Amino acid sequence: MFLGKEVVCLEQPLCLVNKIHSDNQNKMKKSILVISSTVFIIGAFLSSCNNPSETMIIAEKKTKEANESLVKVQYEFLKTIEQYRLRTARRILTNTQSIEELKARTKLEKREANHNLEKKILALEQRNNEMKKRLDDYKEVEKDKWEIFKKGFNKDMDELDKAFQDLGTKNTE
Repeated sequence: MFLGKEVVCLEQPLCLVNKIHSDNQNKMKKSILVISSTVFIIGAFLSSCNNPSETMIIAEKKTKEANESLVKVQYEFLKTIEQYRLRTARRILTNTQSIEELKARTKLEKREANHNLEKKILALEQRNNEMKKRLDDYKEVEKDKWEIFKKGFNKDMDELDKAFQDLGTKNTE
């Protein structure tokens, strides 16, 4: 049989060469495919990985940018608080001036109602001073707590302003 195959192969030498050549080409294609895939995967892995110093530099840069952004936001927030404090201080000063005017007016007028008016003026003066102290004593800088404080403080200031308006209107009638 061995001889039979050999005879068959000898009869068709071109077929045998083509078969060997075809097998070698397939093996070579597979090995080239495997090698190129391996090189691609390794290359992709290496290019995606930075060395430790590059990673550290990138992390430091991002941290610095985040800190700068945080400082800017915090500065803007503190600036907003300071502007609010200045506006409110002006309102309190206006209230103080109104108190002084009302006191001066009650001294000039000689009515029995002056005693009640003086009590109301003193009560408004006390509330005004309490509002000033409350604003001066508030030191919290956390935004949520500040917003809660500001909302309550504005409500109380509006009520105090209305009380001044009511007292001024009643006093002039």
